[in-house]
Amino acid sequence: MGGIARLLLEQAGLGSGTTTSFDLIDHACGTGPIAARLQEMIQPDVLRQSRILCADVNQAFVDILAKRVRKLHWMNVETKVLDAQDSGMAAGQFDYMTLNFALHIIPEPEAVLREACSVLRPGGTLAFSVVHADTGVAGGWVPDLRSTLETLPFKTPLPSPVQMAVHGKPEWVDPEGIKKALSAHGFVDIVVKTVSTPQHVKDPEEFATKFSMIFKWIMDTYWTEEQIAEYQAGFRDRVIDHLIEKHGNSGWDLQGTAILATAKTPQ
Repeated sequence: MGGIARLLLEQAGLGSGTTTSFDLIDHACGTGPIAARLQEMIQPDVLRQSRILCADVNQAFVDILAKRVRKLHWMNVETKVLDAQDSGMAAGQFDYMTLNFALHIIPEPEAVLREACSVLRPGGTLAFSVVHADTGVAGGWVPDLRSTLETLPFKTPLPSPVQMAVHGKPEWVDPEGIKKALSAHGFVDIVVKTVSTPQHVKDPEEFATKFSMIFKWIMDTYWTEEQIAEYQAGFRDRVIDHLIEKHGNSGWDLQGTAILATAKTPQ
């Protein structure tokens, strides 16, 4: 996801040419692709004066990222467990709010837009990426997870195409639907782009970590209670073993299409 994170930050106006310090909150931060790209892209003298808060509702991701921050000596990166739908943060604290591949998963994306309107300063930038609906045909995680499911002794009725909007709101994986949602919440200077770019996965274990929420969604949506009870606990290991057999214990690229959206709060 690092390549998309870079493109998203560039669309938001952040990069090597940034000369002014900033305060940024990265919601649904996962293991930190946004923070990693910021450390690469922003000049050190700007980073020293800036604040980067990485937040996720998942304690495990926050713990992993906190260790990464310490190990790599990233500048001015904080980590915290927060819900992007309602963080409880004081209003008007940030110049940027980012979410990388999250708004098609988070149950109430409209609540996230309200959160952005609250925590961003006037003229602040919301920037997010989501999977495009077209990826549900045979892109992204779909081929590898579908082939893993086929190793089970029962059939998972995964449709084709797969609905990429995990929360069941297809407008959030459609460029026009995203534009309408942003406009309805009062955002201005809305830019929505569609990009096709491979996402590199370094090994099967990283795939299993990145898409753990997708695994849970598939189980909750398509498996019976009996199937969950019997196969959920070992499913991550099944995914890893299958992908080692399929790809080897090395990396491969996931092909897909992403939507990048940026918008500003009114001045």
